[in-house]
Amino acid sequence: ATPTGTTGVTGTGDATGSVIRPSMVRLGAFQALSEDFGLIGQLSYVHWSSFKTIVANLPTAVSAQLGGATQLTVPLYYRDTWIAEFGARKVISKVTMLGFVRYAMTPINNIYRDISLPESDAWSTTLRGEYGFTENFSVFGRWSHIFEFNAPLSAPPSSARRPSLVANATPSADIFALGLTYKA
Repeated sequence: ATPTGTTGVTGTGDATGSVIRPSMVRLGAFQALSEDFGLIGQLSYVHWSSFKTIVANLPTAVSAQLGGATQLTVPLYYRDTWIAEFGARKVISKVTMLGFVRYAMTPINNIYRDISLPESDAWSTTLRGEYGFTENFSVFGRWSHIFEFNAPLSAPPSSARRPSLVANATPSADIFALGLTYKA
């Protein structure tokens, strides 16, 4: 961590802390339309508003550099969110294909959006394929693309060398995964 104290002094060192994820309630359904094809739906509620702060315990060397501060506390101002997912599953012999579309609200409030996490509500698509070698052993591959739109950013000036920032971020991500599954 490289925190900056109130007087502009910075300190560098390893900080420790723990993060507990918020509670989530998920309801899902699968409807088989035939022996080899079905539809999947899922709705989730995430209680992000219970996730108030991140606290980092600073090492002695950093604490001394920052005038004795032993913890760094970052308020989050998160809000509760909903996630909706819809998809289909198709089985062809030993191959199972899944496709999903997902919409996830961001827990980040526009008023308190931090430039270190320019997240917005997001749509994503996922394709997953699995091949079953045997009844107990299979291999799978997965690709997801996340689309985010209109994440407004603003940060007040923190010094004469760092002016204020007003911007709009449109982040995106691609996630690839390969894996093996063994069922005992």
